[in-house]
Amino acid sequence: MKTFPEKSIGLCLSGGGFRASLYHLGVLRYLAETGQLGNVGAISSVSGGSIIAAYLALRWDVLRENDFSLDSFMDEVYNPFIEWVTSANFRNRWLVLCLLTTPLLLWPNFTWSILWSKLFDRWFYGNKQLTTHDLPDDLDMVFNTTNLASAQGFRIARGYFGDDKGYFTAPADRTRAVRVADAVTASAAHLPLAINFANDTSLWFMDGGVYDNTGLDWYLNANQRPRPDGLKQPEFLVVSDASPELLEWNWAGRRFVPVYRMVGILGRISDILQEQTRRTRKDRFIERIRGGLSVGIMISIDVVASHLRELQRSDAKDELEAIALPEAVVERVRATRTDLNHFLDSEATLLAYHGYSLAHVYLTMFHQGVRIGDRLPYVDGAPAWKLDLSPAAVARYMDQLANSHRFLDRRRRWF
Repeated sequence: MKTFPEKSIGLCLSGGGFRASLYHLGVLRYLAETGQLGNVGAISSVSGGSIIAAYLALRWDVLRENDFSLDSFMDEVYNPFIEWVTSANFRNRWLVLCLLTTPLLLWPNFTWSILWSKLFDRWFYGNKQLTTHDLPDDLDMVFNTTNLASAQGFRIARGYFGDDKGYFTAPADRTRAVRVADAVTASAAHLPLAINFANDTSLWFMDGGVYDNTGLDWYLNANQRPRPDGLKQPEFLVVSDASPELLEWNWAGRRFVPVYRMVGILGRISDILQEQTRRTRKDRFIERIRGGLSVGIMISIDVVASHLRELQRSDAKDELEAIALPEAVVERVRATRTDLNHFLDSEATLLAYHGYSLAHVYLTMFHQGVRIGDRLPYVDGAPAWKLDLSPAAVARYMDQLANSHRFLDRRRRWF
């Protein structure tokens, strides 16, 4: 049996709004159940992945004190995060604040991104900072965004920040502390925003998904580009990918009139470019696994477990299919909107369960001959969490997810 040392797991948490955050939450829950969460030594995150990665990191010390137990993870991370995103509407609260503060746009140093960051602090991060010990010492956190000036991936962490041209600035060079909420805001920015990180120079960022929506690039190119000293290079990589689908853009079921339709076409070009970069990195990672250069799994939200050829050849085929979501439900789950608005309880549960069950399927199929530390990376037998997947329950899920992809839904909280 092949054995990897402790702290050898690296996570890539993709972008995709709260949809991605909830999907990744299920993968993290599975790692906690298998006793492997404490073996995570590095996280590379983008956009929605950065939201949950920072939330996890700020509770890491408490989790460590409780030996990264499943109960501790549920109490400190899973249940509180689910409560936040299913009890109020983050996006609409931000929009209301934008309307109330419109006159402040006349002030040169004010942008609406400040409100975004303030809301992140109020909901999730409590004004914690990257330059203090608010983030754990034994966990490398890399928040990925896109630098519009250099057209490069830009990395923000506690000990450094910089872009892929190899220029990384140490904390001592900063003129002010960088808050965790600032880093997450830069990673999840759907519109350009200016944050003064260092030397009184405004750096403009676009969503990290524009350059790399999987977070894989930081690990794949580790030996080809200058990087700060002392960073961990994970030996076992878990890529959780909930990247946005290429879906028809419409408003309230109607197509745009021509002038707005042109805006939609420009948006589609951006989507196509993101999909191209995502596919390129995914294919490269899979090739590295097949060539023995990397060890790990890629858990994509669009995967239907029963369609996997490896599962059909597995001795545990029936057991694995029994815990995975059926194709019809996966089709609805993968079409959930990538937004920061109010999520229904059913949406949050099914997104998390999909990530959780696929993590079990992939690790069971591909890594039964692997041990990380003194534990197996998978549950030997049926996992603890099992949703009701009877025909009646599936029909109920289908009805609950019927409008998951829509921007407007009367069932959602508006504030």
